[in-house]
Amino acid sequence: MYSTYKIKTSELDRSFIDGIKKMYRDHEIEIIIHDTEDEKLQNRTKQKSEINKKVFGRLHKYANPELISKEKGAWSIAVKEKYGLS
Repeated sequence: MYSTYKIKTSELDRSFIDGIKKMYRDHEIEIIIHDTEDEKLQNRTKQKSEINKKVFGRLHKYANPELISKEKGAWSIAVKEKYGLS
């Protein structure tokens, strides 16, 4: 017999486990916990990575190699110029 239960973590308590034990009292059982949030996160990360590759490919023609070396300090320089902060 094969049974699947999809539950929220907040519903997982001792009484739930005891209920499963009673249902399958004379059977050997195996409980497998699968983290669905981790799987969803991996899928979203993969999709974002694919989108980033496509965007990079499209924007690559606008890259200015002379400015790439200045990118590291660009934010602080822009703030200093705009607000006169040091």
